[in-house]
Amino acid sequence: MGRVAKLIKFPADLVKKIEDYQEENHLSSFSAAVYELIRKGLKNG
Repeated sequence: MGRVAKLIKFPADLVKKIEDYQEENHLSSFSAAVYELIRKGLKNG
């Protein structure tokens, strides 16, 4: 699967929530947390 770079800006409060999710779920990076949250959201959407 190829990757496409996208630059996005997050509100500071959302960054904090994503970082908390990353830590709680022992994810290796902020990007990994974002990927997982997007996949979960799309699956449930």
